[in-house]
Amino acid sequence: MKSKIDKKLITGNISSIEECVYCHSFCKSSCPSFKISGNECFLPRNISYLASLLNKGDFKLSDSMIKIFYSCAACSLCEINCIYEKKDFIRTVAWIRGKVFKNNPEKIPGNIMKAVNNIKKTGNIFGKTDKIVKTEKYSLKSSAQDFLFPGCLINYVVPEILDNAVEIFKKNSFKLNIFEDEICCGAPLFYAGDMEFAKSSALKIKNRIDLKNIKRLIVFCPSCYDFIKNWYSVLGVEIQAEIIFYTEIIGSFYDNLRQDESEQINGNGRGKNIMFLEPAELRNNSKIIESVKKILLSLKGINNKDILLKNNFYTNCGGILNFNDKGKITDYLEEIKYISKIINSDLFVTISPICYYYMKQLEDSVRVREFADYLLKR
Repeated sequence: MKSKIDKKLITGNISSIEECVYCHSFCKSSCPSFKISGNECFLPRNISYLASLLNKGDFKLSDSMIKIFYSCAACSLCEINCIYEKKDFIRTVAWIRGKVFKNNPEKIPGNIMKAVNNIKKTGNIFGKTDKIVKTEKYSLKSSAQDFLFPGCLINYVVPEILDNAVEIFKKNSFKLNIFEDEICCGAPLFYAGDMEFAKSSALKIKNRIDLKNIKRLIVFCPSCYDFIKNWYSVLGVEIQAEIIFYTEIIGSFYDNLRQDESEQINGNGRGKNIMFLEPAELRNNSKIIESVKKILLSLKGINNKDILLKNNFYTNCGGILNFNDKGKITDYLEEIKYISKIINSDLFVTISPICYYYMKQLEDSVRVREFADYLLKR
């Protein structure tokens, strides 16, 4: 039986749209697109209002309307901060973009289409053909049923994230293999509105999982994790493998990561205040955030453990927005840096390859460490 894309994705979740229209923009304080642009048209409430009019046939799509519909970073911060129960804004955005891609592909922003075409040609958003990741150094186990899925950024830009994770895995005798086939998870295609090709990518991954008898697929990108775990079924693709975020595996070694009580703090007796950036895409999987915090809280030399324990800094580092609009990340990061000053943080720790990659480019003003690397270097 041929799998079908969820009807709600084709028609939109009307009840969610109508509820969002009457909101007083409680998401205004968290929407990165609004913060960067200052344009209230980019707020979820106004996008939902336009979506409602579009659904009723009250207007035709214009270039300016399409720009508004593509302004969303799909980070889910609006849903985290929403006071209503029927929040389904990301599905609304996906529905609108699906209509645009199908009926007006020539009007889609050029940078979005460039990423889509890159994926179709090379399997990755960068359009690169030579991977940086060298799997031969990992001593992979062909019999292993746990497969790592590195993704675009790690394969082509920040391979050190995979190196760090694999080092921790191997220190704990974890048997693993790597999903080496150049297949995009489909998330960039989905959020661009190319539902059919996104589904095609999902089916390729499903077929590879079935062929290799993969039991657990371990991913490194929060967006990829959220998309495979929560959106594949919407596209009509059901996979049998369990989807695991890489920090969950590290968390299973929790006891082994405890430091010796006699160890000197940071090697020089001075502690650190860290700010852990929690990807909004993991909003529905708080156990991942909790497992990372549990490890961080177990480490000696962190002064602000009370803040780590009590506060959630769900955020969007601006990386995906920078991909769409070069230079904007610098402005957006000012607010994150402001929060870090309030808690006297002198270091950002992240579990997102996108966040790590873009924030590292601002190393002169922002100190950032990837989670596995932070553990290894302590």
